[in-house]
Amino acid sequence: MRRVVFFFLISGLLGYCGVADLREGRVLQSAKLEKEGQALCQDMRNALQSDKFLQISKIYTKGRDSWNSYLIRKFTPVSFAEQTFVAEIGVQNRSIRYQMLDPKGKTIKVIGIENGKTFQEIAANKKFAEDKEAHLYLQSFLDYFYWPHTLCQRDFAYALQSGSSTKQVFISTKDSVPLQEKDQFIVSFLPKNNSVQFVDFTMRSFLQSYRGTLAYSNWKSYQGIALPHSIRVQDSRIDTSYVHEFTFDSFQVIWAKDAN
Repeated sequence: MRRVVFFFLISGLLGYCGVADLREGRVLQSAKLEKEGQALCQDMRNALQSDKFLQISKIYTKGRDSWNSYLIRKFTPVSFAEQTFVAEIGVQNRSIRYQMLDPKGKTIKVIGIENGKTFQEIAANKKFAEDKEAHLYLQSFLDYFYWPHTLCQRDFAYALQSGSSTKQVFISTKDSVPLQEKDQFIVSFLPKNNSVQFVDFTMRSFLQSYRGTLAYSNWKSYQGIALPHSIRVQDSRIDTSYVHEFTFDSFQVIWAKDAN
């Protein structure tokens, strides 16, 4: 955790703009491993029922966002170290309505993203306005939730590891150098059930040099769709102290064919 705080302070003060590269010197030029990476991705998508996930209209969920980093939380709209929320996720249009609650269950405010624009809901009316803190927070929430189901739709998948204990796939583009506009990912999942354990990621839209790790756990099936009940944002796989963690109490799935 100290490393995260130090990283953000130094990055901000010095304007560090190096481009993070998850390949870490690996040369990814094996046609065999590229083909294996595509096969591993398909195994993961089949296990999670990702094609069915994209047929969902909305997911209703409630839970908590628990913060370990006061400094980073100050760059978000979150008021409390443990923030309760109720969320409505529009899967097909990547929208979200996010109701933030105080410790007594009273609504603090309702924010969201619709058609790529942020809004605050006041007296049931949506007021659209640019809000960088809300947009970064909510877009990250959506990305973390979507990634296990959608990352394998990207240009390039390459097998890094395919052992008995874990599988790893690098996902990004075929370019020999990291591109400033293209994020990179390393997805790790268990061979026994192909459930996602970790996603190492860059976030160029936030900071070119930023890299982090998501730890997914407590996967459960909802109408055949695998959804995680915990998404933890960490410095790395080794450093398990977390920046913050989304914990989901329940999910309600509404299919597109039933939405009307």
